[in-house]
Amino acid sequence: MEAKLIAERHRNDYYGDVTLEDSGRKNPFYNLAQESGIDLTNKFLLGVTFSKNSTIQTITFTVTDIATSYDDIKEYLLTNNSLPCQEFYINMDINKFFEYTKRFSFMYTIKEELIGQNINILEKVQL
Repeated sequence: MEAKLIAERHRNDYYGDVTLEDSGRKNPFYNLAQESGIDLTNKFLLGVTFSKNSTIQTITFTVTDIATSYDDIKEYLLTNNSLPCQEFYINMDINKFFEYTKRFSFMYTIKEELIGQNINILEKVQL
């Protein structure tokens, strides 16, 4: 099944940008995957997705065994249209997820084209 390495989107969703600082561990999401029972031996962790609906909180780990480094993945994608991957889904509370982070920031806009645009903040108001 073809997919993109991007947050799941639905019609009229807001779009955003996310940054995350690890908790000081060498690779916190690699550790979280291993501690959750995912064997990452000879695999490369491409991404981690946290999603929540009204009743379920899920973390998805997207991994590949085609390469074990970012440079190898770039080289592979020069001659291939997509990267073969596996997704592992784990039901997990968001508080457990955030144990692996130090700082988390997200911003969303009504239109994707606004992400990364320069702005001029005229006033900061603390309420």
